Amino acid sequence: LLPVVLVIQELVLDPGALADLHSIGAIARLLQCIRSTNEEILMSAIDATCRAAQNAEMRAVISQGTGMKDLIGVLNRSGNNEILQMAVASISACSKSPDNAEMVNTAGGIEIMCSLLGDDKSTALQINVAGALWNACLVSQRSRDNFRTCGGLQTAVALLQGQGHGTLTENVTGLLWAAAIDQDCCKALGTGEGMRLILSLLRSKQSRVQANACGALSSLMEEASNVLIFRTKLLSGVPIVLDMLSAKSREVQANACAAIGVMCKHDELLGIMTEQGLVAKLSLLIKTAQSDPAKKQIAFCIAQTAGWGDNACEFGKLGAVAPLVQYLTSLDKEVGSYAVFAMLRLSSDQDNCERLRLAGAVPFLTNILGSEDSLLAHAAAGSLCHIRFAYASRMVDFQLQELQPGRIRTAEQRMREPSRPASAASPLRPLGELGSSLYVRRLIETGLIY
Repeated sequence: LLPVVLVIQELVLDPGALADLHSIGAIARLLQCIRSTNEEILMSAIDATCRAAQNAEMRAVISQGTGMKDLIGVLNRSGNNEILQMAVASISACSKSPDNAEMVNTAGGIEIMCSLLGDDKSTALQINVAGALWNACLVSQRSRDNFRTCGGLQTAVALLQGQGHGTLTENVTGLLWAAAIDQDCCKALGTGEGMRLILSLLRSKQSRVQANACGALSSLMEEASNVLIFRTKLLSGVPIVLDMLSAKSREVQANACAAIGVMCKHDELLGIMTEQGLVAKLSLLIKTAQSDPAKKQIAFCIAQTAGWGDNACEFGKLGAVAPLVQYLTSLDKEVGSYAVFAMLRLSSDQDNCERLRLAGAVPFLTNILGSEDSLLAHAAAGSLCHIRFAYASRMVDFQLQELQPGRIRTAEQRMREPSRPASAASPLRPLGELGSSLYVRRLIETGLIY
């Protein structure tokens, strides 16, 4: 049996061969080998399962049988550290599917892995466990609940305090990011040491750690109680967050934009960040962003910040308005949506309206008016209204410049003209209707109004 499993182990790397193996029932037989008591067969079968689980279709196949339950069973019965590492790695790959993540919970896998996460005998095992929990918590609310109730949150925060192995720190930070999607986990991280430690990880030299820390911070700042804690105890961390916009890693920049955008929903933090050069940093980023994930977060951040004070005007002066129009051509609908929301805020400045019009935003915004998303359609309509009003005002201003001044009668000319009789069509108004101010009286005396 071992030679057959070894052959399958190599063939699963080829998508075409993987489909053929599934069609002849070889994958189902492979999963049965996870129950084997022969360590060589067991290790080869687990590794082959891990490789097959990189394919989304195979993850669906695995969820239909007892493969996940058998992998969790390996964690219970095996004392071989190498086998444990391989089993957890396979669980991690399979847990990218919500169905498999639910099966991990049903089999008690979250509780077992939380206990393994706190076992510092093997850093390699902890790295794999943190990755598996990260994947499971990312796609399953039940996983997040079990992770919190079985003490996994405290264990993960404790691992950050040492900040030892880089890959372990990266996976644990990602795990806390996924866990923070749950409101109870989010509050627990804020009231404890979690948020402070995550903020300190922004100083890490590893870009993946910084990116995960920024992502976690974006989730934490969605909770109002955490914002209050940040404002009262961690306000000195604002410059550190802003520095992430200048990071070399595009992923760090994008996640930092997400975190800052969420923080800027609160006026006090928005005001502080504006004073510390947020607008200039975002204006530079919008011109260099290339990937859709980065563009989406930048547009989201601009939409949150452009409504404050003179920020809209400053964005225009720094050349950040016209590049947004190109975002509307993105195949990622979220990029275009956030760009429209940003345009709505930016178009409050008349000069920005002219910039948007000249950059060709009007046809795109007009097409969006028919969107099924009512909020997006209203944002596009609002932007068009601003652009139309600014254009009309500009045209009127131009025409007024061409007008010649009208005739102004002097008091002497008025004295020479016969008095105008009152009529029903044009009654003489008493002074009281015009107002009794000295300014109005003076106008009447000099003949400028009558």
